[in-house]
Amino acid sequence: MTAVETEAGLVPGRTCGSCVACCVVLRVDAPGLTKEAGVMCGHCSGSSCTIHEKRPEPCRTFFCLWRRVGSMPDALRPDRIGVMITIEDNPAPQHPNERTNVIGRAVNSIADFDRPEVRAALSVFIEKGDLPVWLSFNQERRLLHPRPELRDAILSSGVPAQHLQAEAVAWKRRLGLLA
Repeated sequence: MTAVETEAGLVPGRTCGSCVACCVVLRVDAPGLTKEAGVMCGHCSGSSCTIHEKRPEPCRTFFCLWRRVGSMPDALRPDRIGVMITIEDNPAPQHPNERTNVIGRAVNSIADFDRPEVRAALSVFIEKGDLPVWLSFNQERRLLHPRPELRDAILSSGVPAQHLQAEAVAWKRRLGLLA
């Protein structure tokens, strides 16, 4: 894979620099590298990858939203805020809200979710987006959006409460639960 193929769809001029958040929070299971989520990769120096030129495919192709979304300010680089935000597709979800979703992963502490800039960034995905939003730390996940009563209405096979019907139907369509 060439650098051009790897960098397609990324914000021009924006690089990871010394950010190694993905080297901590992501699980990697690839030939030559198996690493659990929440554990620093053994090939990370603390500020870069020591096997960068021969790193496995999942590491070559992964980029957080800060690298992909130009409207995210520089201040939201994961190592600066302690949270890495991604959009992920799960081909085998255990729950409809796990199919395609936004995930905020705290790198060092669950308290990083309380930082004003993190809350503001996640609020944008909640207010302007139509994807479920999850928070994750130490392999524990919590659904932040949709709110619990709407989540239950979406997952219910019955008719949701009147005030939730239209919103639940719209979510079910987006999640692929309705034709």
